[in-house]
Amino acid sequence: MKELLIPDGYIKWLADLKLRIGESQLRAVLSVNSELVRLYWDIGCEIQQRQTSQGWGSKIIDRLADDLRHAFPEMKGFSPTNLKYMRRFSEECPGCLIGQQPADQLPWFHIVVILTKLTAQQEREFYLPFHPVIYILQQILPEFFRFKYYDAGYPGFEDIAGVRLPGQTGQQ
Repeated sequence: MKELLIPDGYIKWLADLKLRIGESQLRAVLSVNSELVRLYWDIGCEIQQRQTSQGWGSKIIDRLADDLRHAFPEMKGFSPTNLKYMRRFSEECPGCLIGQQPADQLPWFHIVVILTKLTAQQEREFYLPFHPVIYILQQILPEFFRFKYYDAGYPGFEDIAGVRLPGQTGQQ
C-alpha cells in the first residue's frame, strides 16, 4: 500500500482538532457531572429531611442503597457510604454551595474530599480556587504529553488552562 504524503499544516491541524474534540468531551463530562452533583445534593436533602421529620434511623440508608443499586445496577454511587456523603453534603453546603462556589462545578470526588478532609469553611474556601488546576492536571495534562504539544510549539500550559501556576509571572 502506498503511503500518503502529509500536506503542510496537517499535523498542527490534526492536533488542533484533537484538542477541540477533547475540550468538547470535557464540557460534556462536566455537564453530566453538574447534573449528578445536583441530584446527589437533592438526595442528601431528602434523606436529611425524612430522617428528621419522620424519625427514620440510619438503617434506612442501607435499605435505600440496596434498593437504588437494584433499580439502577449500571450506576455507581449508591453505596451506603456515598448516601451518607450526600446527606453530609446537603447539611454542610446549603443551596448546593461550598462557600460562594457552586458545588456542581466540582467533581463529586473533590466534594467528598473537601467535606471529609477540611472542616473549617474558611479552609475549604481557600482551596477551592485550586480546583481548576487540579482538574486540568488530572484530566488534560496526560493528553498534552501524549500529543507532544511542547514539541509542536504550542503555547504553555498556563495559556491553555487560563490559570497561572505558583511561581509564574504575569496576569491571570
